Amino acid sequence: MKTPMLPTDIFWTYLQPILEGIDGVASVQLSDAERMDRLSIASRSEDIYPAAFVMRPRYKGVDDNTGVYVHKFQTTLYFFVVAGMEEAEQDTAYQTAERMATDLMQRLFMDSKAYDCLFDLNSFSTEPVIYKTLDATYGYEVSFEVGLYINHLLAH
Repeated sequence: MKTPMLPTDIFWTYLQPILEGIDGVASVQLSDAERMDRLSIASRSEDIYPAAFVMRPRYKGVDDNTGVYVHKFQTTLYFFVVAGMEEAEQDTAYQTAERMATDLMQRLFMDSKAYDCLFDLNSFSTEPVIYKTLDATYGYEVSFEVGLYINHLLAH
């Protein structure tokens, strides 16, 4: 018996190819919860940067009495770019990550215009971050809400 797609599967099936298609992204990962463990482990064994690292999303169902059902996924992800100690390298890393965040925002906006998702630009925010493990990375935390259609989950 085939396991049905779960809501997080729907989310990841939608978002992963978008992130993989952003120019310069070398790796895309979904977290195991609200931790960076998977990113830390992967960075020890392979060159993963620039990375898009997505926290497993929270979501809620929406029924607006139109017959279209949606899960709104509250998403937090990070674009990390490795850089050295020089200020110019760090500034370049931030700019690269910010461009990636902007590319994502543009894609979500265009997808919402094509009715592939529901995206409210008001939900999109970014914040510069530093993440240091074995590597020093600079980038952006990106938060947004994206609605994906779930009618097929309810059609049993």
